Amino acid sequence: MSSESKEYQYWSKKADSFDAANTYIVGQNTFEAAQNWLKEQLTIQDNVLEIGCGTGIFSAVIAESVRHLTATDMSEEMLAKTRLRLQKYSNVEVKPADGYQLAHAESTFDVAFMGNVLHIVKEPSTILKESYRTLRKGGRLLAMDYTLAGMTLPTKLAMIIRYVSKLGMPPRDNKSYRSEELAQLLQQAGFTIQDAQTIKRESNVICLNAVKR
Repeated sequence: MSSESKEYQYWSKKADSFDAANTYIVGQNTFEAAQNWLKEQLTIQDNVLEIGCGTGIFSAVIAESVRHLTATDMSEEMLAKTRLRLQKYSNVEVKPADGYQLAHAESTFDVAFMGNVLHIVKEPSTILKESYRTLRKGGRLLAMDYTLAGMTLPTKLAMIIRYVSKLGMPPRDNKSYRSEELAQLLQQAGFTIQDAQTIKRESNVICLNAVKR
């Protein structure tokens, strides 16, 4: 997250309770389906950059499936949780990084992954351009974002209540994208959408697989 905008500070305060809150808010079946989708997109040859890893709730799935994972976040509190979660993996590097201005060279990674990042940041287009820059040609961007789109009014209200009860009022810049809106953001950054689907369980999560042209 951006060190200038301090977006990460909201989430740093949630590090200790984030895992349980996340499962409660979105639902265990939704979370497991999202993990399974992610695992299916990866290969053992992949060198992966994770932008905004948080507490590493998706990082372990990646680490088990790829050659190497660089898990990054701007929140040291979140990274401390990730390091604990991933300490048994020898193919992982956990480090602080600003998603708006990555230190990695161009064409470094095979895959960039963002799990629930695009809807919480002020400038998603900037982060997408940075991920594009660090991917090799033909590299893939995997993006997952929880959304209220497509949910009934009662289920939307129930999810909002669960969120506020666990995490308080969301940051002002939080959004709820429709699948086509997220796809358009990726396309504007130079990606070609290969697969777009919405997992629907207790809540909805948009899953996109896109390729660097």
